[in-house]
Amino acid sequence: GGTEANNWVIKGTAGGLLVSAYEHHSVLNAARSEYDSERDVDFIPPKSIGLVLPEDVRLAWPKKADWPEGVSLVSVMAVNNELGTINPVDEIAEAVHKRKALFHTDAVQACGKVDIDVSKIPVDMLSVSGHKFHAPKGIGIFYVRKGTKIKPFMLGGHQEGGRRAGTENVPYII
Repeated sequence: GGTEANNWVIKGTAGGLLVSAYEHHSVLNAARSEYDSERDVDFIPPKSIGLVLPEDVRLAWPKKADWPEGVSLVSVMAVNNELGTINPVDEIAEAVHKRKALFHTDAVQACGKVDIDVSKIPVDMLSVSGHKFHAPKGIGIFYVRKGTKIKPFMLGGHQEGGRRAGTENVPYII
């Protein structure tokens, strides 16, 4: 589901992490846990209505001297789960890519309400919860663009291309 995918994004990437301060708790708490493990983490302050613009990301970007490893991942949700604010994730993704970092969006609240097309939105990773579009709870989508490097979530078998071990719950997925 969305929580697992969001945690996987944060814990499966290395280097500095920049996330919106208005993210879902599954992103915020995972990011805070990385900060506790001494990973460089900072939060993008959004506008008062929860809106994050590419300029906000640029202003929050740390100086290389402060973060020697630099920013490797930026995460901004597509639609805020409390305010309903729709963020311009396509523009944010383009701005992030100009800085040679990965971009993730939590699209849980957007799915089924806002057009989400990964061939048009240049996200590297995107997470969705199935229960938001009438699938069973606990089922979701974790999109990872081909060529994006991310550590496996669970080790064991070779399911999910070696990225997440464990037998898939095929009846629920269907």
